[in-house]
Amino acid sequence: MKQAEAALLRISLQEFSHLPRYQSEKSGEVFERLTADDNLDMYRNLALSIDQRIPDALNYLQSSSQILGLYLEAFDQHAVGGIEIVELRGASLRLCVVILNLFNEFLPTIDKGDPTYLVRMNGLKQMRHGTALMVEDHFQVLTESQIYRTSEIKRLVGYMQNTLPEIIPELSEGSRSKILTRLHSLLDDPKMQHLKPELGALVSAIENSTQPDTSP
Repeated sequence: MKQAEAALLRISLQEFSHLPRYQSEKSGEVFERLTADDNLDMYRNLALSIDQRIPDALNYLQSSSQILGLYLEAFDQHAVGGIEIVELRGASLRLCVVILNLFNEFLPTIDKGDPTYLVRMNGLKQMRHGTALMVEDHFQVLTESQIYRTSEIKRLVGYMQNTLPEIIPELSEGSRSKILTRLHSLLDDPKMQHLKPELGALVSAIENSTQPDTSP
């Protein structure tokens, strides 16, 4: 992904419209590789050391974030379409799930007597806060029907429904409350009626994921 970031940066410096595009005959396969879910399989592989997977996953996150930034800049210049942004955002949500799972796997291995324990826990807190901001940024797309097709927005909601029920429970209580309040406001907004079924399903999925476990 770092190599892809460097290559795409070179392309964008020459001409944004030459960036790989979703399902393009010329560059569709390249774009599909950028957003492929199996890119993340290494980080899900429990046979590999957690000490190896976390740094690699964070490097992957940094590069994928830079790539999304390039595409957003290209989108602002009408050089790429909304579907590319939606696919990249969907990939970022899947990556977020993987990283949160990695940290949950890593936490029990940390010795509370380690001098770096508080620093690490503060870093985790900051990471979760950043994740909440990222989720809120994705919500903004749902309101931008003037620049995204309805089909593209619905596709993003689908990606959210597949990932947010795993992401939201990992956030602070304040962040969870803020996100659900925002979703309910979107659901009740008359301007969002074209997304009401999809938003309703998303809200239900998140609320179900944040209910306490009452199983025996």
